[in-house]
Amino acid sequence: MDVAGTYTLVDDGTDQAVVVLDETFSLFTEQWTIRDPETEAPLATIESKSPLLAAARHLVSAANVVPNAYEICDPTGAHVGSIDGQFSLRDTHSVTIDDASGVPREAVVAAACVLDALENR
Repeated sequence: MDVAGTYTLVDDGTDQAVVVLDETFSLFTEQWTIRDPETEAPLATIESKSPLLAAARHLVSAANVVPNAYEICDPTGAHVGSIDGQFSLRDTHSVTIDDASGVPREAVVAAACVLDALENR
C-alpha cells in the first residue's frame, strides 16, 4: 500500500527533472503538491474533491471504479482548475485549467497523468 511518497518526473531525452510530486497521506483526502525540481518551491496542489470517496478508495479497492475528481490550486490556495474522471470503458479524464498564470500547465498535465496511474494502482 502506497501511503505517501515523493516522485520525480524526468525528461527521458535530457535526463533532467521536470517536476516533483509529493503525496501527503490521509485517509480522508488525496493531496499532492507539485514542486519545482530545482528550488523545491510549491507550484500547485491537487486535492480530491470528495473526502468520502477518497476514504472509500483507500479502504476498498472496488471503489477505484468510481472516477476521481480533484481541485487544482496555486500555492496561495486560489483555484486554478480541476481534474475530473469520467465513467468510460477507457481511462478518461478532463483536465481544466481556468487560470494558471503562476502555475506551469505542463506540470499540471504531467501530474494528472501520474496521479491517475498511482491512485488507481
